[in-house]
Amino acid sequence: MKTYDMICPGCGATMTLNKEDEKLSCPYCNHEIMVELEDTPEEIREKEYAKSYGYHKGKYKAEKEFGLQKKKKARKSGLIVAIVCIIVIALLFLPCFLGISTIFVAQSTKTEINPFDYIKVSFSGIDGDGELVIEELINEDIAVEDIRFEASQERDLSVGDKVRITASSTEYKLKENVKLYTVDNLEEYLKNLNKLSNDEIKAIHTTAENELSSRIKDLKKNKVLKSYKPVKLFLITDGKRSNILYDVYQFKLKGEKGLETAYAVVSFDTTRIQKTEPITLSYYWSKTPSESIYLKNGVYFYGFSSLKEVRAHVTSEMRSGMRLKNKTLK
Repeated sequence: MKTYDMICPGCGATMTLNKEDEKLSCPYCNHEIMVELEDTPEEIREKEYAKSYGYHKGKYKAEKEFGLQKKKKARKSGLIVAIVCIIVIALLFLPCFLGISTIFVAQSTKTEINPFDYIKVSFSGIDGDGELVIEELINEDIAVEDIRFEASQERDLSVGDKVRITASSTEYKLKENVKLYTVDNLEEYLKNLNKLSNDEIKAIHTTAENELSSRIKDLKKNKVLKSYKPVKLFLITDGKRSNILYDVYQFKLKGEKGLETAYAVVSFDTTRIQKTEPITLSYYWSKTPSESIYLKNGVYFYGFSSLKEVRAHVTSEMRSGMRLKNKTLK
């Protein structure tokens, strides 16, 4: 048995040569190398190296090809998964998309209108307690009941307040959705004489003369009345709801000493101007304060001798927080 200085590539031990089988074998790990007897140890090493290199090269190539196949399969699987996900997502969102499309198409085919052309907005009641009134106007082409109107405030309204009305509809395309209205035409508590219109002053006089009618009738009956006319308005007010209005009339009367001038006053408590047709005066109570003035033949006039006396009476009725206003009539 010839021994070669060959190191086992498996475990590192010295290998022995078996001439009969022409192979080197390791007594520890049983690794074997086929050789020819004339080969030197260097030649054997080179052959074994070449054999080992070819094995590992082939193994590496096979592994590389296997890896490429594996990546290819993975890419294919990923593509399939992605396609499936896209299909699922499309199926989930398709109803929404169709719904949005339907809404868009429906919106584009709706009739476009201005909703505020089909309602009449007004206000009723007393200043401070006013109410909003929305009246739907009849129209053959538009179903006004398909339009919804909402107001920012409907009750406890005062003159000058702003009310915002919002319109919405599922049946029509609206050109305008919001409109602002100013509260007006309520029965106002009288606060300022200078803002009275001629028609409002006329309404005050009509009411006052109705209160004075019996007096005027008696003066005419006793043939002492020459003429009468309204000359002054007094108003005491707290600028809110508390007030007293005084309509002052000047009378020309026949007395024992000739023609005399006297004044009759009609007072109205908690007065309001009702802006209806015709305009009227609303009040809580009325009275005709006076002092007796002797004329002649046992005839008396119940009133005041001068405007100074009238003013003194008015100021005597002022309560805390009230202010005096007056207006001279032409």
